[in-house]
Amino acid sequence: MFQPDDYEITDAQVAMGRARLVEYCEATDDPLVSIIIPTYNNEEQIEAAVRSALDQTLKHVEVIVVDDCSTDGTLAVLHGIAAEDPRLVVSSMPENSGGAGGPRNVGMKLARGDYLTFLDGDDTISRHAAKAMASVALATGAD
Repeated sequence: MFQPDDYEITDAQVAMGRARLVEYCEATDDPLVSIIIPTYNNEEQIEAAVRSALDQTLKHVEVIVVDDCSTDGTLAVLHGIAAEDPRLVVSSMPENSGGAGGPRNVGMKLARGDYLTFLDGDDTISRHAAKAMASVALATGAD
């Protein structure tokens, strides 16, 4: 069984990951990381979740929020943010799926990034999360 302590990233790998990240960012404006947020009736929390994803230090991110037929003002909040930032993609399920799996799957189909991560609609993410994830993925050849 894999244990996190069994694998260490060397300083050389970290440097290589950073170099690849810089190369990528200089070569394209395409998203490297897609942050997928399934949501249902998160009107009070969704703005903080989305803003934390958009405020990443790695600017080559897209944020995809898939609404699962919210009955509150969640969609209005999302459309307001999307009008300000084109990196936010808002999608709606045709009917309530009953869980986060369906919206996550839709988000994965919409994603353009090389790497995916998920965030719940009532959570936030650290400003450096996408950059750290991409650096390690590029350093280690993760897919």
